[in-house]
Amino acid sequence: EALITIYGLLSRLFLKGLREKVLRGMKGAARRRTVVGMLSLGFTRCPLVDEHGNIVQGPDGRPTNVPCIDPHTSSDRRLLFELFVDKCWSTYQIAREFNRRQVDSSEGWTVGAIRNLLWSPSAIGVFVWNRTRNEFDPESQIWRRHKNPRSEWVVYYDPELALVPLKDWC
Repeated sequence: EALITIYGLLSRLFLKGLREKVLRGMKGAARRRTVVGMLSLGFTRCPLVDEHGNIVQGPDGRPTNVPCIDPHTSSDRRLLFELFVDKCWSTYQIAREFNRRQVDSSEGWTVGAIRNLLWSPSAIGVFVWNRTRNEFDPESQIWRRHKNPRSEWVVYYDPELALVPLKDWC
């Protein structure tokens, strides 16, 4: 029993250290403006190219990706703002229309998803990483989402990735 307790403790220490290393690596990737996680509707991953036109590879030999405008879904993101701002459609009407059109190959568009896209700063080229974190609550056995302080956010602005003008952003 003592050995099991010690192995359990070592396992937890290993996982804690691994979690810290992964977060440190992801923070570095976000500061380098490479893709960390999923991108919003209208954006996709593109390989980073150096000044000579060569694809930049990471330490693992795979291409380093940066966010870029998706030619397939960017028109849908612009349509979202056109319907909301110019035509004064409700988020419910937009969700129904997106489901009818099967935007991004999905029929699961909800009012909340549309609202999140309208408020997302990625539409104007502002990308934010590390806004929230998930923590496990051992008492309730549930993962809970917590907001990180703004000082821990990694934010960058790329005007070339703006899908809509600033005046149309909600």
